[in-house]
Amino acid sequence: MHKAAFHPAFKRDVKNLPLLLIEKLKNRLDEIQINPFSYEKLKGKLNEISKIEVRHLGVEYRLAFYVQKDSVVFLMFSKRENFYDYLKRRIR
Repeated sequence: MHKAAFHPAFKRDVKNLPLLLIEKLKNRLDEIQINPFSYEKLKGKLNEISKIEVRHLGVEYRLAFYVQKDSVVFLMFSKRENFYDYLKRRIR
């Protein structure tokens, strides 16, 4: 199992989310730590970053992460809308 590391702004991403969505997110974080290489990679300049989709009450969310040695670094969790623009700004 890989260790979890979080971008400093990740805590803000999940701070005001509904409790049920936070539980879904925790489950997905655990799944990713077990096998982080089985998820879809992004394209273009973000090709080192993987993402998964999480649905909650009809709203699509995205979780972005990458693998660094023996840890998984979780970058961002947000609604699909404008996700990739915000992600590009976050990783600069």
